[in-house]
Amino acid sequence: MGDLEFKELIELDLFNSLDKGIVRNLCSDAELLEFSIGQVIIEKDIIPGKVLLVKEGEARLVGELDERITTLGKFGPGSILGLASILSGRSCENFISTGTLKAYSIDEQVFLEQYNKET
Repeated sequence: MGDLEFKELIELDLFNSLDKGIVRNLCSDAELLEFSIGQVIIEKDIIPGKVLLVKEGEARLVGELDERITTLGKFGPGSILGLASILSGRSCENFISTGTLKAYSIDEQVFLEQYNKET
């Protein structure tokens, strides 16, 4: 990750209370991914193995309600996707892109290591 991208991340409200060293560790091998409209971001039955931090765009959390697929919530810039599944140890998220979405992908092990240091 380049210095410009690191600067963008460090300025997010999400990271305000964290030490810059921790943020740098989190983002050391982060990869910027791009999803197109309708593309599955996190699959319903799979623990993702990565945490996604939304940079641009919006994702829909979809689920079944009264036997119909419906939007349960919308998540935009600064949102973390995949963390609930990783922390719970079971797949509990299903995200789909509502348009072009860019997100930083952070490896689950790297994220959990830093998370455990802070909790």
